[in-house]
This record gives sequence, C-alpha cells and structure tokens, in this order.
Amino acid sequence: MSSLINRFGAANPQFLRECRGRLRLRSVMAAIGLSLLFQLLLLLSAINPSYLELEERINWEQVASTLSWTIPYALFALGGYYIVDDLTQEAKTGTLNFIRLSPRPAREILLGKLLGVPVLPVLLVLALVPLHVFAALVIGLSPLLLLSYYLVVGIGTVTVYILALLVGLGSGSSKLAQQRAVSAIAFAGLTLFGLSPLFMLWNTQVTWYTVPTGADFFRGWGDSLEWLYLDIATNPWFAHLFILGNLAGVSAIAWRMAIRKFRVPHSTLLSKQMSYVGVAYANFVFWGFSLSSVLDAYDKAGLMAVLYFLNVTLFFVLMFAITPSRQMLLDWVRYRSSAQNFAKRASSETSGVVPSDTGRGNAGRVSGGVGSWRAWLWADGSPSVVAIAVNFVIAAALIFPSFLWFMHESGVGISGGYDDDVSFAAVLFAALSIGLSALTYATLVQVIYSRRLRVPTVWAAGCVAVLVFVPPLILLFLEMYPEDFGTLWTFLGIPLMGNAATQVTTLSLVGLVGQLCFLGFLLTRLDVNLKALAGQRLAD
Repeated sequence: MSSLINRFGAANPQFLRECRGRLRLRSVMAAIGLSLLFQLLLLLSAINPSYLELEERINWEQVASTLSWTIPYALFALGGYYIVDDLTQEAKTGTLNFIRLSPRPAREILLGKLLGVPVLPVLLVLALVPLHVFAALVIGLSPLLLLSYYLVVGIGTVTVYILALLVGLGSGSSKLAQQRAVSAIAFAGLTLFGLSPLFMLWNTQVTWYTVPTGADFFRGWGDSLEWLYLDIATNPWFAHLFILGNLAGVSAIAWRMAIRKFRVPHSTLLSKQMSYVGVAYANFVFWGFSLSSVLDAYDKAGLMAVLYFLNVTLFFVLMFAITPSRQMLLDWVRYRSSAQNFAKRASSETSGVVPSDTGRGNAGRVSGGVGSWRAWLWADGSPSVVAIAVNFVIAAALIFPSFLWFMHESGVGISGGYDDDVSFAAVLFAALSIGLSALTYATLVQVIYSRRLRVPTVWAAGCVAVLVFVPPLILLFLEMYPEDFGTLWTFLGIPLMGNAATQVTTLSLVGLVGQLCFLGFLLTRLDVNLKALAGQRLAD
C-alpha cells in the first residue's frame, strides 16, 4: 500500500503529503479497530439465541440495513469534518497561503486535499464493506443492487467532499470559523442531519428501489414520480441517470467554485456567471417534476409552494455568495475609474479638449459610468444588485409561466380552495412584490458590505433577519392574518395570501410604491458609498 501511495504521490505531491501526515500506524490501527468494534457490537445486537444455525441465528437483514445507512452517514459526516477542519487550520496557521504559492495547478492541489485528507474515515468505512456485502448476499440481495449502491454512494461522497472543500476555503478567512473548528462542526452537523438523510431518502425510495431485489429491501414510492414525463420511480435507467447526472452537475459547479476560491481567497464565493447557471439549473431540475402525468391539482399546488421556498432559500444564499466585500468594491471602483479616464483621454486626443482630472469629478462619475452595464452583470467586484435582478428573472421565467398554466389547467385557487379564481393581475403583482423584496434585501446587504465594519456578514444577516421576521410577527400580534390582509403579506414577499389572490386593490399599489421608495433609498445610499470609495481611492 505504501508503494501505491508513493506512486500516486509522484503525480500529486499534495496527496502524498496528506497521506504521510495521517496514515500513521497508531491512527490506522485506531480506525480499523473502531470499525471492527462497531461490527462486533452490531453482530451481537443482531443475534437471535432461539436459532441454532449461524445463518439463522443472526438477523442478517438487520445487519445489512444498518450498514447500508451507516456507510454514507460516516463517509459524509466524518470526511466532511476532516476536510473543513484541515483547511481552516491551514488558513489559521498560514500554510494555506504557502500552498497557493506552489507551481502546481490549483486543481491538482485540491484533488490531493480531496483524496488525502479524509483517508482515515474512508479506511474506517472500507473495513465495513466486507461485512455489508456478506450480509447483503446472505439475505438474497442482487450483486447489481450492491454495485448500484456503492456507485451512487461513491459519487455522492465525492460531491459532499467537494462541498466541504468549498466551505473550508470560504470559512478560512473568518476568525470565528477558525476557532474550535466551528465551520467543521457546522458542516458535519449539516451533513449528518440534512444532506445524508435527504440522500438516503431519495435513493432508498427511488434509485435502489428500481434495481432487482431492491423492492424487497427498500420501500419505494411506486409509480408516482415522474420528471419531464420520464418515469424515474420504476425505470432503473432513468432513476440512475437522474441521480448521477445531478450529483455530477452539483460537483462540477462546486468544483469550479472551489478552484476559484483557492486561487483568489478574497473573491466572492460565487461568480455572477456561475450564479446565473446555478439558479437556472436548480429551477430547471425542480420545474421538471411539474411535467408529470401522475400529479393531481393538489400535488402541483404543493410543488409550486416548494419551488417558491426553494428560491427564497436560494436567493438568501446568493445575497451573501455574490456580494463583494468593501475591498473588492474599492478595487472595482479603481479599475472602473481608470477605464473611464482612459476613454476620456482617448476622446480628448481626437477632439483636442483636455479633460479635468480632479478628484471630485472622478468620484462623481463612479456610479454613472458609460458602458458599465457589462461590469455590473459580469464583474466580480461590481455590486450584486443587477445580478440578483437577473437571477430573479431567470427563476421567474420558469416558475410563473408554469404557475399560470397550472392555474389555467386545474382552476385551483391558492387562497382557499378549488372555487377561487386567481387573476393574472394578482399573479403579476405577487411576482413584482417578490422581485422587489429580493432586490431590497440584496441592496441592503451590499450597502452594509460597502461600509467599514468589522463583521459585515453578521450585520447584514441581522438586518435581513429583522426585515424578514419582524413585520410578519407584528402583523400576527395585531391579529392581521393572511386570510383577511393578504395584500400586506404579499407586500412582504409572501405571495397570493388571502384576498390578494383574487384582486389587486389600491392598498396593493400603495404597498408596491412603498417598496419602490425603500429600494430607491437603499440604491441612493449605495451610490453615496461608492462615491465615498472613489474618494478614498483618490486620497490613497
């Protein structure tokens, strides 16, 4: 094994470094010993003393089921913890910056981290595999099911580890995340109570249920699940293509994000281009479930609600993932002003007019900018407001036409039952309200990030949380419930509640104007902050 590691390490020195630091005799023996101890306890708990023969005395189905759930949980949680903790500790000690100076490409270094850091958890799980395979064959599970299981779990493990790389690189610069492995523990908790259950729930109910003998071992959803009218709940080919394709897509996006964060540590977590791709991809995947011949009107209404809450969560993440820091804004202002000065000088040479190069003039032109729309769309250092608006348009282009078609097809009203009519004006008003709410929150976050604060993320998250939760709590305290005051709730970004689903009142329009005024105020503050940054650049 040592020769194999050295051979691979010649091609990837980072992998060799990680393995030599972790594959010590004591650590290896501890991992294998812990795995064997767990297997012994599992076998003891599965013994039925009433049977004499070995194959009957031990409840092998219990052993196979327990190991089937233990393997991905252990791989995801332990391996993710190791990766995030390693990167945060390297960032804390400064060795991560030293690694960045290596002439090796970033993808090679990150691949070495991906394969080498979680080697002990992987070794622990590999020691469980023989017992798992033996127990599965004893109870009659097909080798094809085992192949499918380990293939999907393997690809899922790679996806989770790439996400761990991204979290570790993103939290490495945070002082809070570097203390007591806060980010590592948080990611392990997320995988343990979030990613792992969702992964196993989907695959046990859909993917592995479709494989021969899988229906005898897992409990599936039968024939009640389609995506783009493709039966993925009974067809093993479609089921595997769906899960493997989505895992590969998420891995590819996260891998590009990790490489980007490794190369430029102070960049935003996600580029604006990748945010457009990610939002379109996530909405397309979930939108595909609406194209199903087995869903009734009630199921499609629930699916629309899931799409709404999915995008709410997605946009809250985007607000922080693509919003540049104050230093990035300062660099963007510097670049933008330089480009404008170059263009003015070039035009003055042809016109014979020498432009004024005063600080006040340059600072005042920072927020205007001729031909700067591309920078607002693509540049990492530009404010995130335009990018959030574009992402909302991308999401709305899928959701709202589908919602209108669903309402036309089924006649189901969201406000109370099957007899309510949802007007086109109400849906349009809800879309505008949600979009303005998203822009308002994104602008507020950008305004906070553009100021000199010690922990702008905490300030931004706190302010957004106050705006999101305090007004609904006040309305509930005043007994202004959604059934009777749907317009006010729609104004807060909660669409088509109560009377707002059937009509657009004068109060609705007043609320919309109020949103526009508040958004305009925040944009004005952002403009002032950008001018202040331009003045600081000139002073420097």
